[in-house]
Amino acid sequence: MNLTEGLNTIERSIVLDYMKENATPVTVTIHEKDSTQVFPVVVNASDVYVAGEETLRMSNNVRNLLPMVGKSVKISFYYNHVGLYFINTLVENQYGYFIEVPQKLMRVAARKVVPKNAMTAVISYSAHGNKSVSIEAYPKKDYVLFSVPKWNSVEAALQSTAQDLFERFAYRIEIHENDDISFLISVSRYLCQRLLTVAVEGTAEPLDIIYIDTEKIVFGCMNQLDSLKVGNEYKLCLKFPIGASPILRRTITVGIIVADTYANAEGDIQCFLCNFKGMKAEDFRFLQEKKPL
Repeated sequence: MNLTEGLNTIERSIVLDYMKENATPVTVTIHEKDSTQVFPVVVNASDVYVAGEETLRMSNNVRNLLPMVGKSVKISFYYNHVGLYFINTLVENQYGYFIEVPQKLMRVAARKVVPKNAMTAVISYSAHGNKSVSIEAYPKKDYVLFSVPKWNSVEAALQSTAQDLFERFAYRIEIHENDDISFLISVSRYLCQRLLTVAVEGTAEPLDIIYIDTEKIVFGCMNQLDSLKVGNEYKLCLKFPIGASPILRRTITVGIIVADTYANAEGDIQCFLCNFKGMKAEDFRFLQEKKPL
């Protein structure tokens, strides 16, 4: 099935026929241009039905969909482990929630688009049987890594939710004089984002880097919730571009210990706070110089 541009008419019919015969859960998200403080809703397969050839119906038992009625929404689901989606307006009547299936079903694009000269990271450790496991990580778009995060970086409609998360996380930290917990702004912001459907079900996508300074680094994820464990030590390799060269890189290899984890209310988006261990003096100075004056 060629899904680069979307499904053709025959492929679309195959997918809808499959959904008629097989229970298929879907995720409903407010479309970006209609973004408000409405979080994604995962609708269980038992509440999803295909009516005729053109309509998807969801049970009116799913009350969380009510704020989305009359809005443009994105319906995401998997067919043979491939992420698909379509966008249309959600309507409601006495029989449930309905959305017309457009002629074009689209494939979920790969989430990571990494700039050529971006900082990169690889977390590695030895698993059972001395098997080496590596997890890639890249800076999250629009997150300023070496500066103190600002509240205005959080979408206005989400600042109240982010503030609640920040206060909850700050309360459980043993804060000493001069401790900087501003990284929790980035954590709270990250946990308020919409849950995204990945291109291929079960695929381990890279982690997001949402904060870094000379003492710690914070990763975020939406589909590798068990990738790092609190208390465990890992090897981290950071590579920084030198100038405009696509080849020259400054490499820092350091240990990290997972100090804490933070999750949203649904538990499907998570952040890992990792402290550096055994960093060389010259690497410390290099990171220190990355911080704006």
